[in-house]
Amino acid sequence: MKTSSLWIATAALLGVHQLGSTTDLGVLNATPEVQILEILAPHVTFSTQYLFTVLNNSSVSAGASNLWLQLNNITVLGIDNFSLTLHDNSNNLLTSAVASNNSYTIDAFALTPAPYYFEVSGNTIGTQGGFYSFAAAAYDMLTPIPVVPEPASVGMLVMGLAVMGVYLARRPSTQQAAGAAA
Repeated sequence: MKTSSLWIATAALLGVHQLGSTTDLGVLNATPEVQILEILAPHVTFSTQYLFTVLNNSSVSAGASNLWLQLNNITVLGIDNFSLTLHDNSNNLLTSAVASNNSYTIDAFALTPAPYYFEVSGNTIGTQGGFYSFAAAAYDMLTPIPVVPEPASVGMLVMGLAVMGVYLARRPSTQQAAGAAA
């Protein structure tokens, strides 16, 4: 009884996703469009289209994550046959996502100015349905994308500078070396 009350409360707060729904993201740009907390009813097949347009030659990326929740070997939330695909306005499949640990990504796919759509689909197999999140962004190919170094790269740079500092501090100065040679 408490589990169903929790489910109803969560669905009321977050909104239950409609089967076969369409979301218009508008013009996709470098600010990521994020759709999170998609809760789907139990034991249904769904397909959601995320419509968007790019205004310039752009590189688009998208990702969808399928959250699995299991308790005592019972799947509470889960989606089977989960997929993320990219299509043009004529419904032609342009590419499919690469899967890794229930996350699916389309990375840096080049598009010309036109309308397109991403499609997320699957079958909910959890006793309480399924849950996924979706995000997409587009970068103008003429504008350089700022490169942000990974934290590990910054750490290695700092470590290298520290080692060089210690080395230079312990090395005899050129005046001391010249005086010792005379």
